[in-house]
Amino acid sequence: MVSDGEVAALVEVARSAGTDLSRDKQSLLPGLIERGYVAPASGGDGIHPRYRLTASGQAILDERGVGANES
Repeated sequence: MVSDGEVAALVEVARSAGTDLSRDKQSLLPGLIERGYVAPASGGDGIHPRYRLTASGQAILDERGVGANES
């Protein structure tokens, strides 16, 4: 089960590749990565790593009816 906070983090990853996540959302990333919803992406600058949704992560947003322009 994915919490509302995790869904919000997935939306932010979809919107900004995770470059401007709050600390609360950043703390959720390891679990989302471990469960296969988010993956590291190329293009980070070393200070601001980038992430991408996996197909599983996008499926969670699709199931919830949430797009990257919503939260």
